[in-house]
Amino acid sequence: MKLISKIARVFNEKLSKNNSLAYLVYLILPNNNVILGREYRRIKRSISLVAPPQLDSLKSMLNFVVNNVPFYSDQNTIKYKDFPFINKKIIVDEEEHFFSKVYKSRDYEVVTSGGTTGIPAKYYSPKNRYKKEYAYFHFLWEKLGYTNQLRAVLRNTSLSEDRDYKINPITREVVFDAFRNTDLYFMQIYKIIKKLKINYLQAYPSSAYNFLNFCYQKSLDLKFLKGVFLSSESYLEYQQLLFEKKLNLKVISVYGHSERLILIYRDFATGEHKVLHQYGFFDLVDTNGNSITEENIVGEIVGTSLDNFGYPLINYKTGDYTSYKKYNSNGECTLNEILSRREDLRIYNKDESYVSPTALNMHGEFYTKIKGLQYFQKTKGKLKIKIIKSNTYRYEDELFLINFMTERFSPTTEITIEYVHKLKTTNSGKNLLLESKIEY
Repeated sequence: MKLISKIARVFNEKLSKNNSLAYLVYLILPNNNVILGREYRRIKRSISLVAPPQLDSLKSMLNFVVNNVPFYSDQNTIKYKDFPFINKKIIVDEEEHFFSKVYKSRDYEVVTSGGTTGIPAKYYSPKNRYKKEYAYFHFLWEKLGYTNQLRAVLRNTSLSEDRDYKINPITREVVFDAFRNTDLYFMQIYKIIKKLKINYLQAYPSSAYNFLNFCYQKSLDLKFLKGVFLSSESYLEYQQLLFEKKLNLKVISVYGHSERLILIYRDFATGEHKVLHQYGFFDLVDTNGNSITEENIVGEIVGTSLDNFGYPLINYKTGDYTSYKKYNSNGECTLNEILSRREDLRIYNKDESYVSPTALNMHGEFYTKIKGLQYFQKTKGKLKIKIIKSNTYRYEDELFLINFMTERFSPTTEITIEYVHKLKTTNSGKNLLLESKIEY
């Protein structure tokens, strides 16, 4: 197995550096049903848009955590409404107490997130979780005709200056640099997409907007685009106006989060947000923690894992808000607009192009070295990063941060780091990811 893994690793490295070879491999590879295997096929076949809340799965999970997870060891009932609410801060403070008795490190991977509050947190997800994620996303993308073809990706990748794109034949991705926001590069993206006959764009809403707004301003033909797949940020009204009204594009937007507890998608035909109950247990609660069952009453989105038995999270408050447009206790629930903690945040380069803080998420060990992070901007083209260091923070971590940020902004943007003991909060005490003095 070690030899096979080594060969695969070397092969993947060669593919990532050779677009022609990667494209050839894409042409001869079997489809996703074969590559992703039996579990992927099983999950995908089982997905239903009208499935009711998974109460039996929820009951099984609650019974499991009471008997196997230290954080819940004092729980004397398995009634859902009696379980305490948790949030990112509790997970940061009590990380070790959420591991269950069945957790084995070899079967799990660390998911780190600075999130939109700047507080670093770690979660633990099964290594084969990608099969479930692909099953759900492919299921939704297929609504716009997507099957197994290449798609253009504009998310959080930064490429070296000598590379315009790279191809991942296994995931069917043509990956572009999401931080090279110049007209010259946008034109390159457009030409490459047309040349490779790519019909679908996957992106952060902010990255998609930068590129598609360029296409609109230049009157470029986009009739070949059959769909746009958005996730990880709020899909905002001005973006909807450009994509769906001015460019007449079909868009599927998905709400999810690092903890992978719930999944909501925006129906391209109706604009309604629909809960996929089989993915995880969804709840909407008022300020007193009571479940909301009435329509048009704003509450906080709460999620519970139904299948992560190694590191299960129950009643996790996301910090995002919405209300029911239609409530149905037995099945399909539709939601009004999601009022996300991922506000319309922008960090500007001097040339008016901007980067969303969501695209600056540094997955990996860096978040384990800090206790907090906050961006501050009062002048376009100048960015200050405030950091609360942990005891393990070293000079090489500062170099990593500077290099990471430099690659994602214009060369003319001035980036400085300030080490602080506390971060600025809102009047209600919530942490801010970005304190911006820029009017837009």
